[in-house]
Amino acid sequence: MAGMIDLHTHSKKSDGSLWPKELIARASELGLSALALTDHDTVDGLDEALEASKNFGLQFVPGVELEIENEGGEFHLLGLGLKNWHDELYEKLVKLKRIRLERNHIIFGKIRDSGIPARFEEVEQLAGDDIIARPHFAKLLVEKGAAYSLQDAFNKYLDVGKPFYESKKNLSPVEAFELIRAAGGYPVLAHPLSLKLSWVELEKKLGELKSLGLSGVESYYSSYSLKNCRRLSKMARRQGLLCSAGSDFHGSFKENKELGRLAGGKKIPDKYLNPFLD
Repeated sequence: MAGMIDLHTHSKKSDGSLWPKELIARASELGLSALALTDHDTVDGLDEALEASKNFGLQFVPGVELEIENEGGEFHLLGLGLKNWHDELYEKLVKLKRIRLERNHIIFGKIRDSGIPARFEEVEQLAGDDIIARPHFAKLLVEKGAAYSLQDAFNKYLDVGKPFYESKKNLSPVEAFELIRAAGGYPVLAHPLSLKLSWVELEKKLGELKSLGLSGVESYYSSYSLKNCRRLSKMARRQGLLCSAGSDFHGSFKENKELGRLAGGKKIPDKYLNPFLD
């Protein structure tokens, strides 16, 4: 029987609810044979997860998820199979982290200016040891009665185009592709339907990105119907791109995402793992 894997997960080092070692333990408990940790704009959890994976006999795939500048918005890029994340990649992400801190104060300013009584210290308390990110602002909005759930807070206030959203200064596609390749990894377009392109436009975009250095596409993603996943997989193959598969697990922060599972609870098979282990 094929093993179950997950190539897109998050920990407390960005906006997940579990520490890296807890995430590895949960994956092992659920019967996964391999897991990638792909925290947003940080590799701080990779060493902890790698060490924990040895204790549980789990195949670990070091990764990261970066936000990329894109015409008309942004897209997310996974770096899978990283081999050296302590030098150039780490230094670049430290700079991005400073930008994220500045962004957090801007988001908080928008919340305060809207008339919601709050102090930034409350956000820090909600985050605890975590890096402050949008889920913590969502928690604050729920506590203040401005939203009834985390998802409601995102839908009303924190998603792209909503009143409290603030964009980040992101890497260009070429910068990100080169950074990931220099770290020994594979650049993979995450949840490609989030680009909100038609199927024809999306395939054209994949071709353009491949010419710039893209290696693969997250064809199988937990929020997509299996029909759309298969269509994305065929599209990726036509463009000569690798196919990845992931849940985008965040723990309790996104309860509709199950570790190692796609839509309908379908297990993510290990056939998507080998291309990223070279």
